[in-house]
Amino acid sequence: MLEQKIRERRQTYEEFAEAAVGRGAVLAGREWRRWVRVHDYREAAEQSEKLADKFIEIRALTLFRWKATGLVLVGLLVVLAVAYLVYGPVAM
Repeated sequence: MLEQKIRERRQTYEEFAEAAVGRGAVLAGREWRRWVRVHDYREAAEQSEKLADKFIEIRALTLFRWKATGLVLVGLLVVLAVAYLVYGPVAM
């Protein structure tokens, strides 16, 4: 009886944790997209009516942020590959 209650409660916690991870991933994805799109910088240029003057700067900043994203992803893949080679499939 007690073991069944413990299993049910543990399953509820696991479902809650999975949902929280999912919500966090969606939020992180939205924030990353907003960051890459240079949304704040573009809005400021539009409000000051100098969007045409700032186009090259906005484009350069966008490309830099895409490059930074690519480097982070490559670094993550390298870390995962090293972990897999050192610890095997248990680390994944």
